Amino acid sequence: MQKICRAWVYSSAVPNYKPKTSLKELLEIFETEKTCIYRGEEYHVRDNGAIFRFRKQNKRKRPLDEKWTFGKPDSQKGYLNFSSETVHRIVATAFHGKQPSEKHIVDHIDTNKKTTGQKT
Repeated sequence: MQKICRAWVYSSAVPNYKPKTSLKELLEIFETEKTCIYRGEEYHVRDNGAIFRFRKQNKRKRPLDEKWTFGKPDSQKGYLNFSSETVHRIVATAFHGKQPSEKHIVDHIDTNKKTTGQKT
């Protein structure tokens, strides 16, 4: 079974498509949630591709801290971004561990850069 973030797939594939499920509701459709450290930041990550960045201890809360999100589309590369990071790398780190080497890349199982779903 393959899970993907349906909000991004349909909104770009079908002109004038209005999803029946809101983005807020999509954030809550998941089976697994993991915690990981990516580039010095701690995240909760769900198998639907949603991420939640923790506030750094003894630091002021940043605007994107402690909020669930799928990220925002990058118009140049097509990936979903969160702050200065790509969401797919955070998701891959949570579910598959650290990147073994610079030669290893994230493989989007459905070839769509705008999804971060996990194959189960």
